[in-house]
Amino acid sequence: MKATRYLAALIFLAACGCGNKIVIDKVRHKLHPPAGIQVTFRVLDSNGYPVRPLGDTDVKVINDEKKEPFGAGQEGGGASKPGKPSTFELYAVLALDMSDSIFKNQALDDMIAGAHSFVDKLVTEPEEAMKHKVAIVVFGRTDKIQVVTDFTDNPTKLHGSLDSLATAESLGTTNLYGAYMKSIEVVESVDTDVDLVERTVVILTDGTHEAGDEKNMRKQALAAKKNSMKAFGTNFVSIGIRGAYDEKKLAELASHDEYFVMAENATALNAVLVDVAKRVDAIAHSNYQVGICTPVEIGEPSLTIEVTVDDMSGKYTLDYPTDKLTGDITKCVPEEIAAKKPLKEEPVKPEVIKPEADKEKEKGKDKDKGGDKG
Repeated sequence: MKATRYLAALIFLAACGCGNKIVIDKVRHKLHPPAGIQVTFRVLDSNGYPVRPLGDTDVKVINDEKKEPFGAGQEGGGASKPGKPSTFELYAVLALDMSDSIFKNQALDDMIAGAHSFVDKLVTEPEEAMKHKVAIVVFGRTDKIQVVTDFTDNPTKLHGSLDSLATAESLGTTNLYGAYMKSIEVVESVDTDVDLVERTVVILTDGTHEAGDEKNMRKQALAAKKNSMKAFGTNFVSIGIRGAYDEKKLAELASHDEYFVMAENATALNAVLVDVAKRVDAIAHSNYQVGICTPVEIGEPSLTIEVTVDDMSGKYTLDYPTDKLTGDITKCVPEEIAAKKPLKEEPVKPEVIKPEADKEKEKGKDKDKGGDKG
């Protein structure tokens, strides 16, 4: 997609909230006895674009036991209006290609200028509560992959690091998958007591992997992406500069097809990075939470969150336990449940993709064991 087409599409979709349907993800819940359930969730469209802010009537929470909203009719209980999470933090890794080709194509200055704009949009300009903490990773050959600036919301520190990179030397050839997995490692390593965290990795390059063992490293990188999306809800944006390489291998590093952006040339990078930053910021505003008071205290119940935004709709069904619930809704206020500290994220154990060489060794061991039995 050309940069200009990408920008026009982003502006149009942000304005109208267009998309095939609503997607509700990053759903977590926490019980607050005797009858409270707090649910946090994120709302995007099916292309991964943020939708307009949710209004009071855009969300319904259905008691699946009764097939109607909590508190409807003569039933007790109820659900709060959708609100923003009470505590959250925003983290973004910006991974920049500093390999030979960036220097040969004279793209360094444009890339650094775009990175400065990226920092301004996510760190300098937002109000205090919505500032991102940004980390900067640079990459070239394997031993040059490094975090030059750890997570910070100090714009002076980030701009200073970028100024230093503007006069740096090439870091050699490109270990793209190694840099990608390093960026995932960095964004997952966030150590915070805050319960709701929005994580994003943005990687920018003008080529593909050159370091070798591409088949295995690609598998490992895609497995790491899959796990990070599942465990942490991490967003992945990949940005390329048009060139003589397989764009599909860069596109597949993004969370969604629309999260892959191809700039026609280096001069388009500033505009692209500005709008990617706007997208990242808008996604961060797409998290909500509701408080629910349920009379259900027995069995294995579920509730369904239904979201309608203009001509789009979507729903998510959530099972919840009753072992701590008594059904005493007289001591439960939905708005108070919604305002409580949200549920802390629980990471999912990562999927391990073994290199082909290790698999062959294991096959050999299995054959040896078979021979012993004979």
